[in-house]
Amino acid sequence: MDFLARLSSLRVHRKNGDRAPHKPLYLLYLLAGVDRGEQRLHPFQVVQPKLAEAIRRFGKNSSSVHPEYPFWRIQNDRLGEVSPDEWNEDELRGGEKEPKRSALLARKACGGLSLDDYEDLQSSPERVRLACHQILDDHFPVSLHEEIMYFFGFSFGKGQAELMGDELGSVRQRAFEAYQHRCAISDYKGSPSFEYAGLESSEILWLNHGGSVQVTNFLVMTTLHRKLFHLGAFTLDEDFRIMISESFEKQPPALGLEPGRRIHLPGQTDDLPSQSCLEWHRSKVFKS
Repeated sequence: MDFLARLSSLRVHRKNGDRAPHKPLYLLYLLAGVDRGEQRLHPFQVVQPKLAEAIRRFGKNSSSVHPEYPFWRIQNDRLGEVSPDEWNEDELRGGEKEPKRSALLARKACGGLSLDDYEDLQSSPERVRLACHQILDDHFPVSLHEEIMYFFGFSFGKGQAELMGDELGSVRQRAFEAYQHRCAISDYKGSPSFEYAGLESSEILWLNHGGSVQVTNFLVMTTLHRKLFHLGAFTLDEDFRIMISESFEKQPPALGLEPGRRIHLPGQTDDLPSQSCLEWHRSKVFKS
């Protein structure tokens, strides 16, 4: 059966209406590795921290997480493999036929896609894209798709791998710190308990239009403000004051979009929004 067809039959744990995201997240981890040209099999020691963080961030709140479950159980869906494939009885969890986490670490177990699936996906980036979006559509709300793709480092575009990797992640984090985890427009402050949910560091001069991966090309805004900014509903003048598009209906003050009001800015001069990037946004995006 085709890989995409097997994805459609992926079995996930269900309880009281909840669907466990463990297997879908592990598959996205593996697909992101194919997208970046990484090796086929991944040591559990390397997989464990990243997958555990993904389960905490995108799954149901729980006192403990078990990345070892999807790492092993993906084999039951014929979507992956684990080596070694033989285990001693004392290495197995009580009453189960799967190894304990400690055994996976002690035996330096490796897991990943089958060789046939890996080579098929490696030769067709479009199939990697289709598989990624199929998993996201089947198992996660649309509002989380972009964040999940960023978390795992998908590129999906020529020259974008570097931008979606460590460099971009580091700059985005520095932007959050520069703006003190507050929206530059509304002054909304995110909560660390929810990974600052609702806030995004958004480029001014779009990266796919030549924008630089530097703090000065980023503004920290709520998801709503970011979308309005990218749609050209508002922009900033040379003094970092809000300009509202004439085609954008007047909004209530709660949005923080009062024309002429100066936005919340970083404390360090070196982190201020780039004037050249703002000029590009005013001329290329803003609907004056």
